[in-house]
Formats: sequence, C-alpha cells, structure tokens
Amino acid sequence: MRNRLWNNLSNIKFKALYTNALSRRSVFIGNIYSFFLSFASASSVAAWAIWKQYPVTWACIVAVSQVLHLAKPYIPFIKCDKEFLEMSFEFEKIYLEYEKLWFDFESGRLKHEDAENRFYDLRTRENDIEKMHKYAQCPKWTGLLEAIQQETYTALSLNFD
Repeated sequence: MRNRLWNNLSNIKFKALYTNALSRRSVFIGNIYSFFLSFASASSVAAWAIWKQYPVTWACIVAVSQVLHLAKPYIPFIKCDKEFLEMSFEFEKIYLEYEKLWFDFESGRLKHEDAENRFYDLRTRENDIEKMHKYAQCPKWTGLLEAIQQETYTALSLNFD
C-alpha cells in the first residue's frame, strides 16, 4: 500500500504541474497566434505602398493569416488553456488529499483498510477529472515533460525530506 500511495501521490503532483504548464504555454501560443492574425489584418490594409513592391509576400501573409483565422477554433491545444488550468487546480486538490493520506498512513493513525478506501476514492476522483476533461488532450512534449519531472521531484523533496 505504501508504494502505491507514494506512486500515485507523485503522479498526481506531476499531473497538476504539467497541466498548469500546458495552460501557461497554451495562453502564450494563443497570444502569439492572435497577434499574428491581428498584425496581418492591420498590415494588409495599412501597407499599400509595400503591396506595390512585394505583392507576392503580402499576398502570402494575408492568405496564411486567413487560413489560420479559419483554423483557430479547430486547434485543440490553443482553446484548452482554461481546461488545463482547471485540471491543474483539481489535481492539486487531490494531491493535497494524497499528502494527508500519506502522513496519516505513515504515522499509523490510519488502518490499512481505511487507507485503501481513501486511496481508491482519490483514484476514482482522478479518473472523473480526466473523463470530465476528455477533450483537453495533453500533448507530450519531451522538454516540458523532463522539466516538470524535475519540478515534481523538487516539490516532493521539499515536502517529504
């Protein structure tokens, strides 16, 4: 029970940190995306003199911006920033309950059967969160995964050493 509890405690902390990072990254990429669309729209009207010198370049910029404008609602990562943040808060709440369960179990204040019941309740709630946000698919970016693994290790080291 001890190992399962620790593994799930670590995993839920990782999920909380990773979905939070995805939310921040989604907002950042969405802002860049929106800036490019706004820039292309404004510059296409304001840059008639440049149109005369570089008509192909500006035509490409406007064409790309129009395609991106049409595609934006269908790019799942950009539109999921709020869902990622909500998931992060929900995972963090469960993490705090896992932490309390861990300390109660380690100190002997909790019988094995009671710990197991609470453990499965938390696992069920975690599964419910994932079902509730099933359309917010978390991309697996190697660099971000590694950074969050290190951040998780650091956070757990601070709380459990």
